[in-house]
Amino acid sequence: MLAGLLFAQQDADDRPGQLTATLPFGGVTIIEYQARLLIAAGAAQLVVVVGRLTPELLGALGRIGKRGIAVDAVRSAAEASAKLHPLARIVMLADGLITTQDVIDGFAEEGSDALLVVPDATAPTRYERLGGGTAWAGVARLDARRIADVAALPRDYNLQSTALRLADQARAAHVPLAEAMLRDGHGIEHSSAALAVRGKAVLAATVADRRNWFNAIVLAPLARALVPRLIERRAGTAGIALGGAAAAPPPAHTATSPRPSLIHTDATQDATHFTHSILTVPQQQQHHN
Repeated sequence: MLAGLLFAQQDADDRPGQLTATLPFGGVTIIEYQARLLIAAGAAQLVVVVGRLTPELLGALGRIGKRGIAVDAVRSAAEASAKLHPLARIVMLADGLITTQDVIDGFAEEGSDALLVVPDATAPTRYERLGGGTAWAGVARLDARRIADVAALPRDYNLQSTALRLADQARAAHVPLAEAMLRDGHGIEHSSAALAVRGKAVLAATVADRRNWFNAIVLAPLARALVPRLIERRAGTAGIALGGAAAAPPPAHTATSPRPSLIHTDATQDATHFTHSILTVPQQQQHHN
């Protein structure tokens, strides 16, 4: 069983009183975006460690629950351990983490404890430091026993930090963060302005997935170059989708076979809603203001 462990505890840098987890990203909140990645990877349960339950967070958790997954808000390691299945395979994401589906899918696979890491020397100051000159890059696969072990400690032990250290001491695999993941927008942010920048990179990665050589070599560089400009100009989502389709080689067809659709990749179709959200949210906010 796959379970997700999320955090909604830190305040945003540029929005006093608002939790980072409830900052807007891609038309939803960060925590909803994280939940969608985990659900797509096969998670059957989400446990969210909270510091306080704000109206925005309650709304986000309610919307996540409507997607047909069990969602529990907890305040301590003991409560988290009680909610998690003892045999669960847990994917833990940092508060404020933005990443792509490929990263989550890799950690959702069967396996022992694993930590996504970057070199300590190049890691931002907020990244959790580990041993061996590395820092945690925001994604971990943990055995449920790690959470139970933290629950057995005094209540003032930080769940995320302690679980990471216990896993590291148990010789968890260190998975280096690939340079391509950084280009695709992977990172931990607590600022709405920085999230807007990462949103463009994540969108480009969503449009140009890497499931085949053409996407990896041709579409990915094109998307990274063109999508940010389209977003800045608030171009329509159809333009982005058709642009990606025009670059792709058309599938072979005969007179008896149906004519291929211009938009023929699942990645382009999946990106349309995300693109529309990023492009239209600022306009909606302006309208309400």
